Amino acid sequence: MADNHTLADRELESFRYLFHRFLDEITASDSLSQTDRTLFIMSIVNEAISALRLGGVALKASLIEDHDGNAEWRQATVNHDDLKAQHNAETKALSTRVDDLKAKLASTRAQLAEAENNLNAEREAHEKQKEKLSQQCHDLQEKSQVSQKHCEAVKLQIKGLLTRNHGFEEMLKAKDYELNKAMKSLQFMDKKVKDALTVTEQIQRDSVSRETLASLEAEMAKLKTEHKQALQDCRSAHATELSEGKQTVFRDMIGQVRKLGNDISEKEMEVVHLNALVGGVEKEHAELQRTHKNLLTETQSLRGEKEALAVDRAALDAANKDATGKIERLKQQVERQKKELEAVRNRETQFMCRLRHTEGQLGSLRRQLAQAQEMCAEKHKQNQILNQELLWNEKEILTLSDLVASLGRDIQSHEAAMVAAEKEQEEREWDIVTEAEESNDIHPVFEI
Repeated sequence: MADNHTLADRELESFRYLFHRFLDEITASDSLSQTDRTLFIMSIVNEAISALRLGGVALKASLIEDHDGNAEWRQATVNHDDLKAQHNAETKALSTRVDDLKAKLASTRAQLAEAENNLNAEREAHEKQKEKLSQQCHDLQEKSQVSQKHCEAVKLQIKGLLTRNHGFEEMLKAKDYELNKAMKSLQFMDKKVKDALTVTEQIQRDSVSRETLASLEAEMAKLKTEHKQALQDCRSAHATELSEGKQTVFRDMIGQVRKLGNDISEKEMEVVHLNALVGGVEKEHAELQRTHKNLLTETQSLRGEKEALAVDRAALDAANKDATGKIERLKQQVERQKKELEAVRNRETQFMCRLRHTEGQLGSLRRQLAQAQEMCAEKHKQNQILNQELLWNEKEILTLSDLVASLGRDIQSHEAAMVAAEKEQEEREWDIVTEAEESNDIHPVFEI
């Protein structure tokens, strides 16, 4: 009985070894084809059947003791069912996760499409605003150029006004110099007039007048007449050859005539001198009056020119002040335009920074979308692999179920055969016992 039990244990261990080898080989034979796997499994099953047949009588006890092995098989089946349920749960979780990822991908795609639409709209708005800013910059540049040209023209006008003002100042200086010179000349002429008036007054004080000259001229004419008469008398006396006494009188008369002629000559010379002096004084006085009149006229003209120059200078000062105000206003306008242009450039820089930031966000969203797509593709591949493994496991489970059913049928047939053998053995034993009772012999089998 112990030998049978030991034999049964050995056969059970052999069967268990074959069964675990069967499971290990099934697990490790993924690379074999279906036919090779079937032949391999059938060889293992045949070895197991051979091992069960070699048990003989001990197979029943071995099968009875193999109740734990059947429990292990059932446990393995339960474990396989648990693994299948776990695999189904994991597959369902993966499907749920894939669905979530697909929903997230769809949401991400919708967000990306919305972000792209917003980015395109913002980019279009930025482009329009950029064009508007460029146009404003162009207009400001044109205005700045026009302002610069206007400033240049105003500068040239101011330069011309300054040059003209300088010319007017030089002309005013020249006119002032001429006026001072004319005033000095007028003063000199006034002095001359005063001197001439002084001489005239002196001549008047000396009682030299036109009546005196006329009386002198009458006296001279009378003396000339007397001189002519005396000469005629002398000629007549010489002609008549007067006596010696008369010659003496004649000589005396000739002396008187000569003296009278000398007096006449002196008086004539004095008259000529006085006429020349009076004529020169009158001429100089007339010249001085004309010069004085001309100087007065020129002084009035210079004063009018001076007043006109003063008016021109006031106008030039007003124009200079107006031009200076215009230049200041133009400078302020240019500064404002520069500030506006700088503000426009700053806004353009900010828009470009925001555009680059938005493009960076779009790139990040695209990378996230690509990563999500890669993850979805990877999960899809894993899901396909798991589905293939699940199908393969289901096929293997079906194959194993068929093999287990075949093993069950073989075991049932072997049990039936063993039951028949046991019955036959019992019948033989009973026959032996009966024969032994009949012959009073005990079989060696029952010696124990």
